[in-house]
Amino acid sequence: MWATYRSLPSNKKASCSHLIGTLAFLDLICIVFEWENALRLLLGVENRRRTCFWAISPYLYAINFQATLILVIALDRVYAMFYPMKYRKIEFWTYIAVSLTPGFIFASIIFAMAVAQLDNELIEACNPPLGYPPLVSMIWNRWILTVDSATIVLYIVALSVLYAKSKFLRLQPECSFKAANS
Repeated sequence: MWATYRSLPSNKKASCSHLIGTLAFLDLICIVFEWENALRLLLGVENRRRTCFWAISPYLYAINFQATLILVIALDRVYAMFYPMKYRKIEFWTYIAVSLTPGFIFASIIFAMAVAQLDNELIEACNPPLGYPPLVSMIWNRWILTVDSATIVLYIVALSVLYAKSKFLRLQPECSFKAANS
């Protein structure tokens, strides 16, 4: 996170490193709450869904924001591969706002759905799948699987484009490559 902050560009152009720094911060929140869950399990604390939900609510929000942000980063990489010149011209604050909005929206929707359906059932452990009411947990699981699958597909696309572009450049005569970079 510190490295991302220190690398803020003076020209304020779009930079995937800022999204990765945000992802690292969200991951830190998730890790802290995983430790809390481990402590609760080790101490044998009784877990009721309502108490659990509010105890780990920052984690629940962060994990949803994080999952969506990983997908956005994959989209960012594909866009950067297909449209490198347009990508370099994106204004920093527009880039940040557009990139973070989907995570904010999804995390807020899931959180609101959970609050609306919250019960006080006894649960085995205080973690995201069990901290959500059953219907929200099912929706959450399906969304996470969909986001993860889409992320993998997008990274395969990005790597394929990168491979094709690098192969194309290797086949170019050396003098035309040097002239293009001069």
